[in-house]
Amino acid sequence: WMTREGDRRPASTPGLDAAFACDALGCVAPLPGGGTVAVSRRAESLDPDCLEALIVVTAEMPPGNCPARVITPAELARTGTLALFRDDRGWREVPTRPRGTQRPWMPLLPSEPAYHPPATGPDESGLLDADATDGGADAPP
Repeated sequence: WMTREGDRRPASTPGLDAAFACDALGCVAPLPGGGTVAVSRRAESLDPDCLEALIVVTAEMPPGNCPARVITPAELARTGTLALFRDDRGWREVPTRPRGTQRPWMPLLPSEPAYHPPATGPDESGLLDADATDGGADAPP
């Protein structure tokens, strides 16, 4: 990614990773303007990372109440690389692959998860709401 940003230094350049503090669970680095970004390598680091960092990058499922901005591989598969810019209103995200963009050299987008509304239970007729829209009990299987 450094080359794409115009930085010709190799990733192994001494001191390049000096801003990151790492342990077996992941890494944390300060963000310009305050706060931190956490790269969580293991699920057990997510609770503290979610509470302490502004941005969490992880392959694990974050807790549902995570107040941090969480970036996952599934999201990056849909958006491509995200450029994050901070201004006086907060974070602005610019994806390399905006929603609905398909270029010939890009792999096909993964499918969005399908939404299946929950059944609400039987109504007065004893049919589930889904049965009523499918033709009811007399509909062929």
